[in-house]
Amino acid sequence: MLIGAGVEFVDRNHKLKPGDEISIMPPVQGG
Repeated sequence: MLIGAGVEFVDRNHKLKPGDEISIMPPVQGG
């Protein structure tokens, strides 16, 4: 799973700052 805070990809332990936008991208599955 990818996690973004602000405009950077971060790890799960990243501490958010006030005003951060977050994005969570689930694993992609194809078929």
